[in-house]
Amino acid sequence: MTAEIVIMNKEAVAIAADSAVSLVTGPAENLQKIFTSANKIFRLPDNHTAGFMIYNNAAFLGIPWEPLITRFGNSLGPAPLQTLADYADRFLVFLKSEQELITPDIEKQYFISLIYTYYLSFRQIFQQNSMEIIRVQGVISEDQIGDIVAEKINEIYTKIANAESVPGIDQSRIRDLGSAYDDITTKAISAVFEQLPIPDTARAQLKEIPFLLFGKFAGPLDPMVNNFSGIVIAGFGEKRSFPHWLPMR
Repeated sequence: MTAEIVIMNKEAVAIAADSAVSLVTGPAENLQKIFTSANKIFRLPDNHTAGFMIYNNAAFLGIPWEPLITRFGNSLGPAPLQTLADYADRFLVFLKSEQELITPDIEKQYFISLIYTYYLSFRQIFQQNSMEIIRVQGVISEDQIGDIVAEKINEIYTKIANAESVPGIDQSRIRDLGSAYDDITTKAISAVFEQLPIPDTARAQLKEIPFLLFGKFAGPLDPMVNNFSGIVIAGFGEKRSFPHWLPMR
């Protein structure tokens, strides 16, 4: 958990954050490791009286925030922007257009890692349901496993498909992504689920789910729902006489 503080009066703003981060690593009996040297506060160049604080995920597409925010600050030029909202808007434009740090290959590798993460979480659901049947009956057949897999995949698929769509991402975009990554989802399903019996209809749904998650507000159905980065911008804009702060997520 991150603790961050913004203190303001009419003349100045002070921001503070802890320096601890936790990583999921190590043996199952001791997964969480705490490191106390993370930098979560970044100041823009001198002419820009604003600073960034980050919380939750310390990286964007696997890239630490520090080089991204530093590069953003260097791209601003000497003239301060009018408001903190302008800094936020400019930062989003920067993230969409930055080509040297955020390369197409990095975006692809990150999306591939998400596909594997999704499938691993689904496999855990199948295992839990299978273990429950074994606990009750003492044994489980391959047909029962196939039924569990098909039922759970269809349940997940239906709920995600019916979720609210992300603005600007339509079904054609989702289909294009599915086609572009078809070989990768095929390989991921084989690697993650191994010999698990997956009926053809369920397999087709399973291949589509990662791309549906890309285009839907799926909430807790998305295994990566809590893997977001939060950003707080605090300071002055050229137009504002008093300091303020602005959260981004």
